[in-house]
Amino acid sequence: MLCQVELVAVDSNYQRVALGERSRIELAPREQISLSLEARDQGGRRFPRERLAIGYDDGNCRGMLDVDDRGEGEFRVSATAAQGRCTLEIWVPNNLNFFWEIDVVIRAAARITYSRAEAEVVVNAVYAALLTRAPDAASFSSAVAEIRSGNLETLLNAMLRSQEFREVTSRMTAAQILEQFYLGILDREGDSAGVRLYLGEMQRRQYVSVLLKLIRSPEFERRLG
Repeated sequence: MLCQVELVAVDSNYQRVALGERSRIELAPREQISLSLEARDQGGRRFPRERLAIGYDDGNCRGMLDVDDRGEGEFRVSATAAQGRCTLEIWVPNNLNFFWEIDVVIRAAARITYSRAEAEVVVNAVYAALLTRAPDAASFSSAVAEIRSGNLETLLNAMLRSQEFREVTSRMTAAQILEQFYLGILDREGDSAGVRLYLGEMQRRQYVSVLLKLIRSPEFERRLG
């Protein structure tokens, strides 16, 4: 008899995230992710995978996602739309105790170019997120030029390697740094789904990956007007 069940997401980089009952997954166009059940019985023993079943309803995701049921409590989800948002419901058949509602966000393809006004917004947000301050005039002009040249990731890496960033974050936990990123980029505290989604990357110090996802999110794009 099933006693404990986790729904686990594994992306193309083999990063694993245990999903809560209400969680969010972000995918790029054509990106694929594996969702599978990991279960244990009343004695704490791993439940045989061949006896696991998984149910799902992709009703409002049709045309946006391709869901491939692999059997043994696993299926793969691929983003087929350029961008959008939908809800995927997942459950264990004949067991109402295990149900998940997954908010799936398909991000637009990564932006390469920014206008000067857009680059200025990005620079101010990045400085707030990484250094908790506004940029000085010389640094501001240089950073805007870098972003307009398509070098956003290069700029982020340079700032993350700086002595100032190390000093700002020297006594902060991964969760606290993530909160700082949210406040700087999105001007709000991190929501529980976002924290669950990104905390693993933060603990592995994959800061650039998290920053790029926040900057390329629909929420931040709306700030660019």
